[in-house]
Amino acid sequence: MMDIIKKMIPKNLLKWIRPWYHGFLAWDANIYYDRPSERLIVIGITGTAGKSTTAAMLSYVLNFAGLKTGYITTVEFFDGNRNFVNKHGLSMPNEIKLQRQLHAMAINKCKYAIIECTSEGLAQNRHWGLILMWPYLPTSHTRIWMPTADLKVIGRQKAGCLPV
Repeated sequence: MMDIIKKMIPKNLLKWIRPWYHGFLAWDANIYYDRPSERLIVIGITGTAGKSTTAAMLSYVLNFAGLKTGYITTVEFFDGNRNFVNKHGLSMPNEIKLQRQLHAMAINKCKYAIIECTSEGLAQNRHWGLILMWPYLPTSHTRIWMPTADLKVIGRQKAGCLPV
C-alpha cells in the first residue's frame, strides 16, 4: 500500500514530506512509549564505519564498570538483559522499533542506551523525541555523543583513582 502511495507522489514532494512524516511518527512513538530517553542517558554513534563495534565495545566497558547499558546496532539489540538479532538489518531502526527498544532498556533499569545514528535515519528525523547527549567525542571515522564527564569518571574508576 505504501509503495503505491509513494509512486503517486512526485519525488520532490516526497523528499520534502518524508522527514516530517518520520519525525511525526518518532514523536508519537516517543509519547506512546512514555518518553524512554528521559530515563536513560542516550549515546548516539555516527560515522562511516565501526558503529556496531564501537557500540558493543562501549557497552561492554560501561557494563563492566557496573553501569547497566543497552544498545541498538545493525547486528543486534541488547535491552540490558537479553540480546536479540537485528532481523531488519537497519543500523537505525524505524522510529517505532527504536522507541520500543529504548522503552525495554528503561524498564530493565539501564542507565545508558547506545544507538547507531545513521545519516539517513537522522535526515528522516527518526531520532525526534530522543534526548541525545552532547558534546560528541570524535574518533577516527566515528562520532560518539555522550557526556564527557561520565567517561572521565569511568576511566578514573577503572584506573583505581576513584572508588567504584
